[in-house]
Amino acid sequence: MTRPDLPTRGSEVEAVLSTLVLLQHGTKARDPINPGLAEEGRAQVARAAVVLGEAEPARLVSSPMNRAQESIHPLSVITGLPVVVDDRVPDRRDPPRSRP
Repeated sequence: MTRPDLPTRGSEVEAVLSTLVLLQHGTKARDPINPGLAEEGRAQVARAAVVLGEAEPARLVSSPMNRAQESIHPLSVITGLPVVVDDRVPDRRDPPRSRP
């Protein structure tokens, strides 16, 4: 049933009613500084990208960490969406930051 007092599908309400999916990086390589993904991690994120691609995401955002960017890359290829690298996306080892 449509309510006349609410905007219809495709309007501003649709943008507000979104789903946020957080994906942890795949298994990382053994690099103490800024590791990328191990072979197992690349296989994990390739499988995850197929499933998440079916959800038709509207935007892809990643932390600047190598493992995070490598993890989102297969989904970017499947969807054709660019990855926005945002340094405000924290890594577990990052100290808390104050937001402006």
